Amino acid sequence: MRDSGAMSTADTSPKSASSAPIAAIVAPVLAFGATIVARKALGVAYRSVTGTEAPSNKDSHASLASIIAWAAISGATAAVIEALIFHNTARLFDE
Repeated sequence: MRDSGAMSTADTSPKSASSAPIAAIVAPVLAFGATIVARKALGVAYRSVTGTEAPSNKDSHASLASIIAWAAISGATAAVIEALIFHNTARLFDE
C-alpha cells in the first residue's frame, strides 16, 4: 500500500486553469475557430469527391449509414484538432 502522506498535493493534482489564465481563454477560442474551418473544409472535400452535399441528420433522403459515417468522420476530426490545440497551447504557456 502506498503512503499517501509521502506525496504533496502539489505533486499529484493537475494544474488549474488559474495557473495560466491566458491559455484558458486562448485554447477554447482557437479550438472553436479551427473546428469550424475544418468542418467547412471537410464539407468542401466531401462535395468535390461525391458531387453532393455532406449528409445531415435533418436530411430525410440520406441513408442512416452515410449520416453515421459522416458524423464519425467530422466528430473524430474535431476531437483531434481540439486535442492538438489544447495540448500545444498548454505547452506554449508552460502549464
